[in-house]
Amino acid sequence: MGELGRLIEQYQDEHWPRPTNADIAAVLEVARSTIGNWSDGTMPNPANLRALSRLIGVPYPTILEAVLVDAGYKMKAGERGGDTPANAQAGESPAVGKVVIPEKQQRQGASPKRKRAPRQ
Repeated sequence: MGELGRLIEQYQDEHWPRPTNADIAAVLEVARSTIGNWSDGTMPNPANLRALSRLIGVPYPTILEAVLVDAGYKMKAGERGGDTPANAQAGESPAVGKVVIPEKQQRQGASPKRKRAPRQ
């Protein structure tokens, strides 16, 4: 079960009678199997994420983070690996919050671009 699945299960466990996946699906107007797929790591579309956030009472950024963890785009809190601040303490270079765009490599044998004359 993924992080989103844990949030859905927590919602189910906190309510009596316990809502089933079919109950949640009916409210969100999706197929019952869709809820199970989300629990197993399938990424919902943004509109469904917002609706799920409102239904289960979890802030949208928390829901989005769970989906990003499930999809492998983000590490779980406390996990090591990749470009994290924890790795920076170990002497590795962090890339958190930075986008590095590599410079274009010039084709071999190509002449450098000429500068244009200023407009007058």
